Amino acid sequence: MLLLFGGVFMMIRKIWTLERLGIISSNKKQNHESAIWLHAASVGEVNVILPLLKEYLAHQNSKIIVSTMTITGQKYLIEKCGKDISRVGLVLMPLDLWFIWRFVLKQLKPTKMIIAETELWPAMIFEVAHANIPLVMVNARISDKSYGSYLKFQFFFSKLLQKMKMIYTQSEEDKNRLVAIGAQPEKIKVIGNLKNDGLRQLLISESKEIDFFPNQQRVVFGSLRPKELPFMIEALQELKKLNSEIKVVICPRHFDWLSNLYNEMDTINIPYQIASKEGFAPKNKDISLLVIDQIGFLQRAYVNAISAFVGGTLFTEYGGHNCLEPAALGVPVFHGPYFLEQLANTKALLSRGGSKIVNSATEFVAEVEKMLLYPAVKTQVSKCCLETVQMESRAINELKKDNFFDT
Repeated sequence: MLLLFGGVFMMIRKIWTLERLGIISSNKKQNHESAIWLHAASVGEVNVILPLLKEYLAHQNSKIIVSTMTITGQKYLIEKCGKDISRVGLVLMPLDLWFIWRFVLKQLKPTKMIIAETELWPAMIFEVAHANIPLVMVNARISDKSYGSYLKFQFFFSKLLQKMKMIYTQSEEDKNRLVAIGAQPEKIKVIGNLKNDGLRQLLISESKEIDFFPNQQRVVFGSLRPKELPFMIEALQELKKLNSEIKVVICPRHFDWLSNLYNEMDTINIPYQIASKEGFAPKNKDISLLVIDQIGFLQRAYVNAISAFVGGTLFTEYGGHNCLEPAALGVPVFHGPYFLEQLANTKALLSRGGSKIVNSATEFVAEVEKMLLYPAVKTQVSKCCLETVQMESRAINELKKDNFFDT
């Protein structure tokens, strides 16, 4: 019994670290007291704060704390920051209880709290405001799915939103929705999507491609969702008929349905390699398909691809994923007709000719064939992709105009 209790205790301790209870190490208190605090829930929000981190770290005197809800988000941040992570205090977000947050704020005394996207944690917000710490929300957005719920509980959410010193939204529609929920319009500015500023760095840097047949004809299925599996299987079969030299990389959005994916690929008898088990270098010349089952490699998979299909776009319930990710690398983008969660980015890319809607596997493979047969067309589409990312990456400049980084 004692052994069982000890095992349970260790498991709980692993999941609920002392930081969840507001107990911060003396080292972090000493090195990061009176810092600017950025909160990013997980991987998606970490991509929001990365451009902010770069700006703050450019000033040698800036002290930074970053909290994440998940360990995965923290690991991703460490990977993306590289050696600069030594200047960042990393904490797992404390439980949203007022006495825990009051204790944390007394220990660390942050000078400013920045929340990525619409993370409305009541205890945190009320206690930060109670301590007279400026509270700012960046990249704020209200999705179609959540808008009704926010309106239904407007009496509550309006109290949280009114504690904000400033709210910076992705679009005019997000601004209007926040005002409808109860935010003060004079405290809201539309600046665009901060994730695009992170992508803009890809335009001026050399991104290393994965080792899976580098510099060869590669098609990428990025951010694929479960219901899109039949589309992908049909596309794989048609791509093989089109050109046996084509290499394919599949990177699902989530990994909890991979067993279904493997079962389906086994039925069509296409040899594949799993990144976490066999690495990114091709195991042998007969392997033409790689499944990436690890976070953080999608961008590298897009490098030098001849075409990319961005998932989450064939069915309304997924809402779409960011088509500017492959576009930032000059990769022609194809996607389904449903992208409400990424409306501004996708419409911008469509309007400039950097992406195209496909409704079937046959349509997608026909577009891949066009990119193979007509290099001049691919070059023109790539140019449109890069120009779109350049035009849509304005959030940091807008924040600078608003003296956001002044300390």
